Amino acid sequence: MQGTDQEIESTVESVWQSILPQLAIFMVITWLILMFYAFWWFEYRLLQPFAPGENNQTVFFDGEQGMQRLADQIAIEIEDKQLQNSLATVVHFWDPDCPCNRLNESHVKKIIQDYGDMGVNFVIATRDKSGLREARQRFTHPAVIHYQANLPAEFSPPSSPAAVVVNRQGKASYFGPYSVGALCLSDNGNFVETILDSLLQGENRMQINTAAIGCFCDWSVRT
Repeated sequence: MQGTDQEIESTVESVWQSILPQLAIFMVITWLILMFYAFWWFEYRLLQPFAPGENNQTVFFDGEQGMQRLADQIAIEIEDKQLQNSLATVVHFWDPDCPCNRLNESHVKKIIQDYGDMGVNFVIATRDKSGLREARQRFTHPAVIHYQANLPAEFSPPSSPAAVVVNRQGKASYFGPYSVGALCLSDNGNFVETILDSLLQGENRMQINTAAIGCFCDWSVRT
């Protein structure tokens, strides 16, 4: 009986040794497939050119004229005491269907978290009703106001994600992107934070970015 057990153990060990190299190869191939899929999902799939059309397009923000007109139009459409008492207001043009906005979302949420308790309010402007419903689920900070942008074309931003920063007197201080570069990461710019810091310190600083290259999508209002 003991000899039989030894034979079984020897057979199992022999089989295991024979399949171990194949198992190792299978695991390596599986790992490579998963890594390739992860790269495709997070990089290739989400990496889109800034603005519609060809890659590496330059988008122009009409900071000299369009910035204040846009801020005034939004103030007319949103009658909210929360905005009237705000030390500053950030209007974030958000499109859930745009990969660039998904890449930018953590940056925006961090800004809301950092400045939302300091007297700054945030307007999450969406293009349509479905985006408005999703914005209510994703941006839940008390400092956030959700808004479906019914802006005419002349008051709309050229691309998204984009931000308008307005001081407590209703004057626009910034109009442009949150950052630049292919991934819209905070490492590539902190334009909005810089303006908010100056406004909270009592400075009337104005920063106009009239052109930027990075990850953006076309913005057009839909109903």
